[in-house]
Amino acid sequence: MNLRNAVPYLRRRRGDIAALTVVMTFLFGIVLMLVGLFLMIDLFEASRWGDRPNSGGSICFVATFGEVLVLFSILLYTYSRNSITFIAKLGYGLLAYQNGRYVEADCHAREAWQYAELLAPDDPFRGRILEQLCRTCRLLGNHDDAELFGLQWISAEERSWGKDNALSTAAVLEVAAMYLDIARYPQAKSLLQEKIMTLDLDPEQNPQVVASCQRLLARVWSELDHEDEADACATRAFEIVQKHPERTSNIALQTILDFAVGRATLGKLDEAEAIMRAEHELIRQKFAPRTWQIAYCMSCFARLRYCQERYAEAEKLNREALAIVNDIYKSNGPWQCTLWHGLANSLAMQEKSAEADACYGMALIMCDEVYAPKHPGIARLLEDYAGFLERLGRMEEAQKHRHHAQQIRDFHSPFRLL
Repeated sequence: MNLRNAVPYLRRRRGDIAALTVVMTFLFGIVLMLVGLFLMIDLFEASRWGDRPNSGGSICFVATFGEVLVLFSILLYTYSRNSITFIAKLGYGLLAYQNGRYVEADCHAREAWQYAELLAPDDPFRGRILEQLCRTCRLLGNHDDAELFGLQWISAEERSWGKDNALSTAAVLEVAAMYLDIARYPQAKSLLQEKIMTLDLDPEQNPQVVASCQRLLARVWSELDHEDEADACATRAFEIVQKHPERTSNIALQTILDFAVGRATLGKLDEAEAIMRAEHELIRQKFAPRTWQIAYCMSCFARLRYCQERYAEAEKLNREALAIVNDIYKSNGPWQCTLWHGLANSLAMQEKSAEADACYGMALIMCDEVYAPKHPGIARLLEDYAGFLERLGRMEEAQKHRHHAQQIRDFHSPFRLL
């Protein structure tokens, strides 16, 4: 860090510095008090045997100075208690979040935000707490608050670090992905395209960021049934990560596998098979067997096997991926919805009616938890479930689901002209 950046850095980290100063001052004062106490005991013992040391004044000074430091640290804590309380609340919230206690995490984060609002507009701590608020609200299905905190998170990161910083970009990508989960496609598309235009990204300098933006744009177009635009964005993302040396980074992994799934959906099964096999070999060499990267690869292979009409293999892969995902994550998410949906479809095609019916029901429950009510993912699930029910002769139930799915499709029809 050069001298020119030292002052802004220290100003941004003043919350950490305040907490550290209080703790270190308090501990140093305690140490001095203990040292003074032990020296006074030695002095007392020496005086009992007739010695008259001349260090009594110095010993009293050490003990008194220790007491002064302790009192000073208490006063300093009182002065900076907002910063320290904020840090404590943020820590409690992160701990609860990591342990899957999202309601508790949300409560701590909202309490911390009351203190964070007192900080300067460019203080990095604002971004940290807004990030936690956005993610916990998203997991709790509070989509309106997640959007509000997400947009504030982007603004806070850009004020603290600038628009071209990695933290600012990560906030944009996270909020765009959230918009996809809650079916707000115009907002997601606008956010991603504005990010690309604002940064004037060069694929050679920022390959991972460009690939992420293009990958999410491909999802936007795909959800809106613009398959040509989706394929063009996915192809650009794929070509970028193919040239990048970090072929097994998380972004590259998701981009390549999503591109392969897109190829399979378009009927280019041999090309999809070749891409997935090559990527699976790289992933298997780098990652442990029960990691989300392996599960993601399995879920993509399951979709390929379904397109190839190899339904028993698709069922097996979906079950294995679900087992890994449930071990890793403590809450339901869009990924679990996709896996249950895929498992139900593969079971239905094998005429395992009872199991398929149960899986469709589980997928619907999860979709209600993690998606907005008008999400197209729910419509696709309802349409597949209706087709399954029709084959069983349960026409009334099937008609009800098809009607619900059509309502969702009609809701999004104005946005298909994006």
